[in-house]
Amino acid sequence: MRIVFSALMTLVVASAVPSFGFAQVLTPFDPLPENYDQRLDHLVPVAAVSLVGEPVTLSDARIVKDPPGLPFMLGAATLDLRDPIHAKLVFSMMNASEMPIAWKSVELEEVSVVLRPDDGDLFFECSISGRAGHRGTWQPQEKVTVQLPIAPVSNCLKPGSVPEGFLVLVQRADTPKNAAGDGALFRRAFAKLRSQIDRQVPVIMPRLSARPSD
Repeated sequence: MRIVFSALMTLVVASAVPSFGFAQVLTPFDPLPENYDQRLDHLVPVAAVSLVGEPVTLSDARIVKDPPGLPFMLGAATLDLRDPIHAKLVFSMMNASEMPIAWKSVELEEVSVVLRPDDGDLFFECSISGRAGHRGTWQPQEKVTVQLPIAPVSNCLKPGSVPEGFLVLVQRADTPKNAAGDGALFRRAFAKLRSQIDRQVPVIMPRLSARPSD
């Protein structure tokens, strides 16, 4: 199930996400539908993803080259659980190109990684997606912190489904859909994220973030 939003962009000055210093805050997907479920009261792994070659730099990102599939960038993200009823995924990104980018050409897709109670397999189809904004441009070297509601779980799958993590893909809206590989990319990214956590739990989990590496 995918929920698509027409994003409304709001920019304010706020505190930073690691490694990007102070950045503006981008809050797409506002307002949410009344029945949208974004409650979360426990820690799960989270990360930001982009394809290599996209004009977007993610905070603390590393290139992952695990075949099959194209190389991708796995960047840091955090969970904001100060209000568990309105849980948020937070990450930072920068326009690394030398040209302004129209906000309406930047697409965000966030997916819930869900453990299905019937067979114990991971499910990657509960998602929200939309444009970062409809007006204005993203200037070269401009850094922004993005706050997203967590992708739906209980209103997407049957009761008992357990969220194992959240991933957000950042790409140009005109990037061919088969380039990202959709679910295959998310599955590869989450496998890499889990392998990092298995090696670095004392470092990663208290920050609710990941610092990926090859």
